[in-house]
Amino acid sequence: MVKEDKIDRCSICIGKELDRFFNGNTAFARCNSCGFIQKEAAENDIKQNFEDITTHYSFDGTENIYDYLDTETYMGAEKKVLDIGCWDGSLINHIKGDWIKYGVEPNPFAAKKAIRNGVRIYQDQLHNINFKNEQSDLILLNDVIEHLVDPLNDLSRLPELLRPEGKVAIITGNTESIGCRLFKRFWYYYHYKSHISFFNTSNIELLISKIGIRTEKITRVAHHSANIKFLVNRIAKYKYRKIDEGVSGLSQEHNSLPRALVLLSRVLVHRDHMIVTGKKA
Repeated sequence: MVKEDKIDRCSICIGKELDRFFNGNTAFARCNSCGFIQKEAAENDIKQNFEDITTHYSFDGTENIYDYLDTETYMGAEKKVLDIGCWDGSLINHIKGDWIKYGVEPNPFAAKKAIRNGVRIYQDQLHNINFKNEQSDLILLNDVIEHLVDPLNDLSRLPELLRPEGKVAIITGNTESIGCRLFKRFWYYYHYKSHISFFNTSNIELLISKIGIRTEKITRVAHHSANIKFLVNRIAKYKYRKIDEGVSGLSQEHNSLPRALVLLSRVLVHRDHMIVTGKKA
């Protein structure tokens, strides 16, 4: 086991005043200046956790993000959409109209599924890919930035990948949501092993402004799988044992109540995600 990395400053505003809270043995650092929260974990372990996932996941369209993006207004003979972290391509295939669809997906299990679903795949990390000056009309990052150890650096290429009037849409959990405030450390979004970075509306706007993206709108939305059907299925199948990749940091001597709270935090509170749309600054 690689030793966990101690965080000494905020990755977004570079502030040095940090508070910490714990889920079992896992530490989280919260910036007192901007509210950004980051899990203290070894980067190699994080990368391995994500790339080893082989659980089936598909976007089910409970709240279709394209309803917020006016995708049918894009003009031109070649409309291109790039889905960074596209998983199996199910989200990008919900887009309406005649689009050329590209995806970035480092997970080999998911990349194969996306290719079978008709998405042109770059199977690598974003910073390693040579796009050969290709630019897109729309760039999507759905449940992606929470996996990034260094979001400021990892997203720095976004402006160069956008056409002049192109848009970026980022979807992630919102630490200002009622669900997070109510359930605190039991909020389900903290409990995925591969979730590292956690945002609110202010610090995510600060983040994208630093990389050259101007925020147009922030909309609170529901997580696609946060519904009663999910809860019933999870209880029946796992009986509080594990949630997807596994509940990180919960000790074994008090497994039922904490896991039940994590499950409830996912389904009882609506609209704990946000869609952030922006253009080049």
